[in-house]
Amino acid sequence: MTDDDASLDAAEKPDEAQADSAGKDSAGKAEPTPEPASDGASSSALLSSKKFLITLGVAAVALIAAVVLGVLWWTSVSSDEHRVAEAREQVVLSVRQGITAYTEIDHTKPDAYREGQREISTDELFQQNQGGWDKAREDITKNEIKVKAKIFDVGVLELNTHKGEAVALAAIEITRSAKGMEPTPGRMRMVTKLQRVDDEWKLADIQHVPEIPTGA
Repeated sequence: MTDDDASLDAAEKPDEAQADSAGKDSAGKAEPTPEPASDGASSSALLSSKKFLITLGVAAVALIAAVVLGVLWWTSVSSDEHRVAEAREQVVLSVRQGITAYTEIDHTKPDAYREGQREISTDELFQQNQGGWDKAREDITKNEIKVKAKIFDVGVLELNTHKGEAVALAAIEITRSAKGMEPTPGRMRMVTKLQRVDDEWKLADIQHVPEIPTGA
């Protein structure tokens, strides 16, 4: 090796030594570790999470309450409608029974005729007709009176389920017959008033509605 080569070799060695030293320094140093979040930041995040959960819970409770109230309201309305519809049916049935009891007569069963009126009438209405019953009974049996009734329609004009009162109008046809007389049919309308007595609709009044002459 010449003196020039030795000089060149010596010049390159310091550079290699510096590179080795730099490599060691790099290897010895660890990557910086991120510092953990401060306690204040953690508390803020936890508080926000709690607020969100509380808000979500309140919203859920409000939704459930709204649904429950809606169901209760619908149930209440449906129950009231059902109660009114049921009362209307009972009124119509009582009107039919009442009209039959007061218009249909069989001269062979006068006492059954009167008893039928007792069952469907209020005490006040029954007592109103009691005074003239003996005379009426005598006429029925003596003249062999017989009356059949056919009810075409019953319309409930007024119905108050709270007070237990109702008014209804009925269209009927009656056929009368008596000793020595041919059966005679005739149509009429009757208005009835009813009262609820011990959960039963009773006839409180019954009246014939006069026909209005044509052109009057």
